[in-house]
Amino acid sequence: MSNSVLKGMSPRVQGNIPAKEQFSLNDSREKKVAPKPQSTIKTDTIETKNKKSNKEKFVNQKSQIKISESIKTELAALKAINKTKFDYEVIELLIDSYVQNSLTSTQKRKFKALTSDDF
Repeated sequence: MSNSVLKGMSPRVQGNIPAKEQFSLNDSREKKVAPKPQSTIKTDTIETKNKKSNKEKFVNQKSQIKISESIKTELAALKAINKTKFDYEVIELLIDSYVQNSLTSTQKRKFKALTSDDF
């Protein structure tokens, strides 16, 4: 059996690409590192931006979904009717309603098994 990856390829040959220099672990040459240009941005502004971004992060907003403008309008209307502040609250209500009214008992058991935290 050949050691090629794909069917029909010729087997690999060691040394297809010759090395320009021989590598050695005992190489005592120092790496040439270019000096980093000094930043003109004040560190105070960076720290305040980081503090602001940490405060703006919400625990309940872990992912995003894309929806059309019409669905966004309908979601906003449902938020106003139910007097809820966040989209996820309305989505939870919609999921609960759908599970109770539209799923069969077998589908409800599957849904419960897929969404339960107990493993």
